[in-house]
Formats: sequence, structure tokens, C-alpha cells
Amino acid sequence: MKIYISADIEGVCGICNWDETNLHKPDYSYFQKELTSEVATCCKALIDSGITDIYVRDAHDEARNIIPNLLPKEVKLIRGWEGSVCDMMAGLDESFDGVIFIGYHSESRSLENPLSHTMSTCINHIKINNKKASEFLLNAYFAKTKNVPVILVSGDEGLTKKVKEENGLIETVATFKGMYGATISRHPDAVLDEIGEKTKKAIHTLQTKKTELNIIIPRIIETEIHYRHPKDAYRASFYPNAYVINDDKTGHKTNNFIDTLKFIMFTI
Repeated sequence: MKIYISADIEGVCGICNWDETNLHKPDYSYFQKELTSEVATCCKALIDSGITDIYVRDAHDEARNIIPNLLPKEVKLIRGWEGSVCDMMAGLDESFDGVIFIGYHSESRSLENPLSHTMSTCINHIKINNKKASEFLLNAYFAKTKNVPVILVSGDEGLTKKVKEENGLIETVATFKGMYGATISRHPDAVLDEIGEKTKKAIHTLQTKKTELNIIIPRIIETEIHYRHPKDAYRASFYPNAYVINDDKTGHKTNNFIDTLKFIMFTI
């Protein structure tokens, strides 16, 4: 089997402040190591399950967060930004059997995570068919276009609840509970233990119930981006098939999710 891991940082255990996400800040080092540990634990559990074809996508900020020599030697690490329409999933194709998300977070303006956002901190939200979209949802839909199921997600408790709404068979690990601008975090060792256990369970589910690990992309996809400034909404309305919804919101409608990603890529 061949497994793809996409790793972000705003959902790792204990994190609560933007300085802890920024590699140029002194508070970052601890959480860089925590992210690396959570990814490495997942990889080791995959190897214990007999899987050695593992790709890890460093998908946060400058895409150079994970410490390479702390990963198992079987792992291939994708760093830097490719420039694609779904760059947090760079390199994913139909040859993969499953996708795992580590360190993911709730959608923008969510009380479940003080670092909540979707793709950019410079917009208020993205909605798909009137539902606020998280990066998990966008990336899971992209994986669906490649016929690769999501099998495990770790991140804040609010996100894990939303994941279960999409498909109850997806394994989840809640790293902390959000309290508006604060968090209640579990002990890091407890989180690592659960990531290892849930990774193995996810592989079993993939082997026995792959066709049931399904996330449905809407047949018609209506996207709304809520900008912070009306001029940005007006500018985005010139994108093909885009339109102004009101002063600070621009919409786009299509039956092809890749076109949705193109709209998001070029208008935020």
C-alpha cells in the first residue's frame, strides 16, 4: 500500500498562539518538534502495519517545518511550495491508497481553535454550498477527485467532530479543545499513543471497508468567499464565472471541483 500524509501545525497538541506557528519566532521550536513527533509516530505505525511506501507533505506556512532526520528512513518528505491549485496535497495522485491529515485545524472564525482559518488569515471565510469550509474539507474533496479516501485526521476537537459528520469511518484524534482564544490540551504522550493506535485502526478499515470511506463532492459546487475589504471582493468578481454576492462577498459556481480550487487559488 501507498499512503500520503499532509501535515499542518495549528492542530498539533498544545498549540495556542500564532508565534508558535512561525519558524522565525522563538516559541516555534517546541511545536516544530511536536509536529515532527506526531507525523513520525503516524509513520512508524504505518511501518508496523507493513506499509513502507509513505509520502509526507509538509503543508504549513513556508513548508519547511518537519525535521527530516527524525522521520523513519522509509519516508519521502515533500517540502516547499509547488504552485499547484491544491498545494497542501502536492504530489497526490491515483497511485495512493489512502490519505492522512496530521495537525489540521477548524475552519476560519471557529471558537474551536484560536488559530482557526481557511487557506488564508486575510479573509473571513470560505463557504461551499453555504457550509463553512475547512482546509480538511477542501483537501479531502481534492483527494476524492483522485479517488483516494481520507482514513485518519488529527487536530482540534472541533475539527474532529466535523470530520465524523463527513464520514464516521474516518479515524480521528483530538489533540485539544478550543475555548475561543484559549485551549485545553491533552498530554503530548497521550496524543502520540492515540495517533499510533488510530493509524493502525485506519489501515485496517482501509483494507476491509475502502469503498465505505467515501466523501461526496456536491454535484454543483457554489463557493462563497467573504473578504475583509469590499475592493477585494470586487476584484475577485472578474475571475471567470465569478460574481459579486454583496459588498464584501464573491461567489463562483461550477460542477468541477478543480475549477473551485482554481477560483480560490487566484482570488485570495
